[in-house]
Order: sequence, then structure tokens, then C-alpha cells
Amino acid sequence: MRWIHFSTVTAGARYGILEEDLIREVRGTPFGEYEVVAETHRLIDVRIEVPFTPRTFYAAGLNYVKHIRQYAEQQGVAANVPAQADIGYRAVNALVAHGEPVIIPANATQLEYEGELAVVIGQKARHLTQADALSCVLGYTIGNDVSERVWQKSDRTFWRSKNTDTFKPMGPWIETDFDLDAAETSVRVNGEVTTHFRTNDMLFGISTFISTMTRYLTLYPGSEDAAYAQFLIGQSYFAQMPDVTRDQKVTRQALQAMLDVVQRYPDSPYASEAQKKVDITLDQLAGKEMETGRYYLNRREYIGAINRFKIVVQEFQ
Repeated sequence: MRWIHFSTVTAGARYGILEEDLIREVRGTPFGEYEVVAETHRLIDVRIEVPFTPRTFYAAGLNYVKHIRQYAEQQGVAANVPAQADIGYRAVNALVAHGEPVIIPANATQLEYEGELAVVIGQKARHLTQADALSCVLGYTIGNDVSERVWQKSDRTFWRSKNTDTFKPMGPWIETDFDLDAAETSVRVNGEVTTHFRTNDMLFGISTFISTMTRYLTLYPGSEDAAYAQFLIGQSYFAQMPDVTRDQKVTRQALQAMLDVVQRYPDSPYASEAQKKVDITLDQLAGKEMETGRYYLNRREYIGAINRFKIVVQEFQ
């Protein structure tokens, strides 16, 4: 089964089950009870969202021996192969959906990408053995671990080298029927394959990581802090909104993210502030239409001007 998290121009984010190119909308989530409803959507007509927002976002480090040796050779140093499963953290603010741009900070100088398998936890888990570790897994999705290597070397932690906004693309959906042994990972840049390897060619397997982690901490499905995480995503877009003379793609992303907070978490402490930011983004988008309308008006292109002003009245009034 393929669980997809999506939104449309008329409604906020919700879940559906993807069957080829058709999404069957559901009431509920993949982490609990759900019901398939009558509404369907074509995949090409929706906006794909981040599959889910984890409560805590863990990362398995240095887990492909071939990659470790290749990187060491490039750097002219000895390969340091871990003796045990190496586990770290990533920040949810860095998550962006499939197809969304990675925004490179102006002072970043060495960005690198890595195709990753993301394991989605489906139920609360603690003290699992390697034998039953996979019992808590709902499914799998794809991640892109973007890193700024200069910062990674110079900073004491990975706070910005790994966790800058947009540095963790994830998606497009959660695959529950997944043959890990048969899977292969391919990374393409502008259509050209730059990396290819067997996905399960790991130093330590998924069961080892989960059993090791649950010896010390609890894994959770989804997030009790999902409203806050969604608000942070919206806030990151909101902070990047340009003035009305420029393209408003980021403004629309901020609007959608804040609408998700308002619609999905109306009782959360972030809903009120999110609504204020929804109003601001709508004003911004209206301002863009007014700016364009005035441009046409100054050129005496009255039909174009009227159409823009109509948009303001019909969509933003």
C-alpha cells in the first residue's frame, strides 16, 4: 500500500491511498484508524506534502562501507568504519516535500546530497529485540540527506550543516509493501545517475538500529508535537517571503503550511498565530495581484488590469 500525504488548491493536507495515478482520500491517518471516503484525486492535480512529521527524527550515520571508503579516499584519509550502530538526530524544520527546492544559504560553499532510505515507525516501541524490531515499522519512504561539508567540519555540532531549512527532502509517499532485499538506490542529478547501490548493503541492518535505539529511548508513530512542527515549517517559509514585486511561490508555500496548522490542529496553541500569518500571506498575495494590475493599467492594457483586480475581489476580499 502507498500512503500519500497531499493537499489541493481547495483544501489543506490530508492522507490518501495511492493506486497507480489515482488517490483515494481517507478520513484518518496511517498511524491509527482510517476510513476510505468517496473523494478521489488525480496524482497530477495535487500538491505532495511531507509524508509525515516525526516526533523525533533519527539518522543512521556511516552505514555503507563502500561509501565510507570512497569518501575517505577522496579526502586522502584512512577509512574509519564504525564498530557499532551510529545514531544521530535531525531537525524537523529541515523537512520539505518531494519536488520542493533545497534553498542554499548564500555563505554555503560545499553542498552534498545522499539518497537515503527512511524508516517510518507505525507504533510505539521500547525494548525491542533484533528479532521483533521490524514489528513497529509502518513502511518506508525516501530521504535526501543534504549536508554542508565545510560547516560539518568547522562546527562543534551538525546544527546547520545538516539541519538548515530545506536540507531534508522526504517522500513522495510511504510504501508499506517493500522488499528491502530487492531494493536498489539510485541518485540522479539532472537525469544522470551519480550514485547506485543495493539499498540493503548496510553495515548494520534496520533491526540492529531499532533494537539498539529502543534499549534507551521510545520510538513513536507520528508526533504529539506535530502541530508545532507544522508551524515551524510554515514559519520557515513565512520568514522567506519576498516583497510584492517578486515571485510569490514561497508566500504560497507559507500560506499552505499555515492553513495546515489551522485546519488540522485547530485546538493547538499555534492555531491562532497561524491564522494571523494566513491573513498576512493573503494580503501579500493580494498585493502582488494589485501590483500586476497597476502595471497593466499604466500600460493602458485595461482588460489585463481588470482581470487582476477581479482576482483580488474574488479571492482575497
